[in-house]
Amino acid sequence: MVSYGSQVLVFGGVSRMCADGETPLWILDTNTGLWKHWTSSGEVTLPPCLKGHTAVVTNKNMYIFGGYEDILGSTELMWSFDMIDEQWHLVYSHGMKDTGPSPRNNHTATLHNNCMIVIGGINNLNPVTDMWSWSFRTQYWTKIKPASASPPIVIIIQLLKFQIQYTYMVERTRLGYQSQSGSTKLIQPCGSVKS
Repeated sequence: MVSYGSQVLVFGGVSRMCADGETPLWILDTNTGLWKHWTSSGEVTLPPCLKGHTAVVTNKNMYIFGGYEDILGSTELMWSFDMIDEQWHLVYSHGMKDTGPSPRNNHTATLHNNCMIVIGGINNLNPVTDMWSWSFRTQYWTKIKPASASPPIVIIIQLLKFQIQYTYMVERTRLGYQSQSGSTKLIQPCGSVKS
């Protein structure tokens, strides 16, 4: 769920809610209180029904990354939805660019310095603990190398400020759930030139 102006956009969640050719996007106009179910007009490529994905908003676009598609599993696709023209565009897949994060769902993403930072998640039941940065300026992924060890698997809350990642984490162990908080200084700032 993201907001843009007076709109709240809700995408996906439970994939069995999708019929063939349907994209689960609902838009709430907070001025009128009315919901609109977005539907496509004509032959266009649409994102699949997803759950466990992330969404961020920059400029006039909502970006959806990753998620879990029933039967097919985790995905690494990134889609954008232009909120003015109400059109979907495939922004990233492994076949389009040479490098990027592995497929994942239940990860965390945030916006920082015109980049989307993606952390952790699950790839078809396997934990993923790496961090990646998508630059909206260069349209490339960069792997972020933290100055200290990566955080535990499940990240609940994160805040990026002054190139320091502050996290509150919950990790599932054999003894139950354990929580901790901390910070990680990032070596490579978002939007830096790809090496």
